[in-house]
Amino acid sequence: MNRISIWVALILGLALSGSAAASGAFTGRVGATLGSYKFESRETDLGCCGNPIGFSISNEDNSGQYGLLGGLGLNAGMFFADVGLEVDTYSEKYDLDGDNVEDQYFRTDGLLTLGLFLGSNWSIFGGYRHATFGDGVFSEQYGNTEDGPFVGGGFSFRPGKKISLGMSAAYNQLTLSSDGTSFDDLDLDGFSVKFNLGFAGTPHAIFLRWQRFEGEYEEPGYLYEYTEDYLNIGYQATFGFTSW
Repeated sequence: MNRISIWVALILGLALSGSAAASGAFTGRVGATLGSYKFESRETDLGCCGNPIGFSISNEDNSGQYGLLGGLGLNAGMFFADVGLEVDTYSEKYDLDGDNVEDQYFRTDGLLTLGLFLGSNWSIFGGYRHATFGDGVFSEQYGNTEDGPFVGGGFSFRPGKKISLGMSAAYNQLTLSSDGTSFDDLDLDGFSVKFNLGFAGTPHAIFLRWQRFEGEYEEPGYLYEYTEDYLNIGYQATFGFTSW
């Protein structure tokens, strides 16, 4: 078991073991996102294909992105749990099936997060991400799937009576697969940073989020590298179901 999975298991175990008897609340949220997507790749000849050693070809793709989000949260004393879903699509369309008609492309993210509040300002968390890319919601048709654990931490405070500010950062260690087959030789890492502005006394908040995913595949004489960058602004409303 790798170190990321060990940290996730430790955080989840602590949260589950201590949450049952503590006072807390059960909440839900809905929202929307708008932003941009950028893909860059590079293929480098390391001796496989008759080009000078180090010869490379680059590719770049850019698109707008927009979508909806929702989730459920549970706070119990110093522990918290969250289930989130986000569905995004791209303003740029692609001919996915070769019929000369451009198709809509989707990214669907499902996340399970559990964590601990450390005092009144800090938190640590861990969880699992399941994301699909394809021609529909939770579809990998003409795309792929990314799965893996993540760990991170956050800091929040209230600079005044009317607003609250927060920041969080996380690292993902992901496995790329398609049609149930994993690409074991491809290393895929994800990084994310999120800034949140909440309005005290209301359910409303806005956020700015940056995500970057880096993949690398190497075989004798050949290297393929790519990066994906997402920059999104979003709005969400949080409402309470019950508290105790």
